[in-house]
Amino acid sequence: MKPMRRIGAILSAAFVLVGAVALPPLVDAAKQGDLAALRALIESGADVNARNRLGWTPLMVAGGLYIANAHKISPESAEILRQAMAARDLPTTR
Repeated sequence: MKPMRRIGAILSAAFVLVGAVALPPLVDAAKQGDLAALRALIESGADVNARNRLGWTPLMVAGGLYIANAHKISPESAEILRQAMAARDLPTTR
């Protein structure tokens, strides 16, 4: 899927469900490791500290998440998020 189409799908859905937990679009992009969507969402002003109802942030998800007994990690997403957080003078830890 082309990056802009993927971003459109993320934004039009507004939330993606993982089990019963709704994920903000930036958290979903980090979970998917979708770097183009992640960058575009950040550039469009997405909240880099957005949390779902369990308190997960995009950086927490990019740093490692277990879904259905599979460990998902996206170090590239984590680095993009850290850079965006640093640019906004936010702490760059989970």
